[in-house]
Amino acid sequence: MAVSTEARVGALAVVAITALVLGFDFLKGNNTFKKGRDFYVVYERVPGLQESDPIKVNDLLVGRVKELNLRPDYSIVARLNISESFDIPRDTRAKISAVDFLGAKQVDLVIGKSTELAQSGDTLRGTVEMGIQQAIREELQPITAKVQELMGSIDSSMTVVNAIFSGETGDDVTNSVTSIAEALQNFNSVSKRIDQMVARQATNVDTIFTNLAAFSSSLAKNDVKLSLIAENMATITDSLAAVDFAGTVANARDALKSLTEVVDAVNDGEGTLGKLITEDGLYEDIDQTVEDLDRLVRDIEANPSRYVTLLRIGGGKRDRKK
Repeated sequence: MAVSTEARVGALAVVAITALVLGFDFLKGNNTFKKGRDFYVVYERVPGLQESDPIKVNDLLVGRVKELNLRPDYSIVARLNISESFDIPRDTRAKISAVDFLGAKQVDLVIGKSTELAQSGDTLRGTVEMGIQQAIREELQPITAKVQELMGSIDSSMTVVNAIFSGETGDDVTNSVTSIAEALQNFNSVSKRIDQMVARQATNVDTIFTNLAAFSSSLAKNDVKLSLIAENMATITDSLAAVDFAGTVANARDALKSLTEVVDAVNDGEGTLGKLITEDGLYEDIDQTVEDLDRLVRDIEANPSRYVTLLRIGGGKRDRKK
């Protein structure tokens, strides 16, 4: 039998609505024909996480976020739908991570090491990774604190400057600037005087340099003589170096030792000189002999005839013997 136009339009509308629902569900990431397994995760906060956000393991898509519900204690329960073909250890963590700079989020499953597998309906432990914006904010926080501290220091410095240039302090600063200007003017005057002094002594300075040049020329002319003097000094130095100072000193030491021994022997009364010095009797005998000789000489001078007769008698006897 013939199908009416109304029936055709109705069937087409049903097909269109079904395709629309399935397409919308597909765009949300839901797989109508694959149910999967549901797991629950409790978060203190879910920064930027939305329903239908992807669930990945090492960047492989394994499921979608189905629901986000607020509990009475203001924590958030997320229902995660994960593929049935993917086994999850019980100690697996569901970490909320940033996808890009635009704020998109996803749930990364950090696979645990437990040998016991999680079952559908179990609650997994959830963590939140620091987002890129928050990381940048954390990095910039010390810089911001330093900038604020610097601004405070600048403000304090400006307050001090304003206090300096206000009232009596400002007058003191003005007087100080005036004193500095006067000091610079005095320094300028002194420098001018020094320039004049140098100009007056320019002739003497030229004479000094001329004398230095003449002296240098004389040194250049007497270079041969200076070389000879240096050679003679080197020869004398070599001669002195060749002298056996060690032997000379050793000989002198031996001579002093011998002299010391002689002096010690004299002091001990050894030898003629020692006896002469140490024995009083020998000294007295010599002294007595000298006195007898002195009396004899005086007697000869007083009675020369007596001794002349003796000489004649002695001489006569020698003539008879001859």
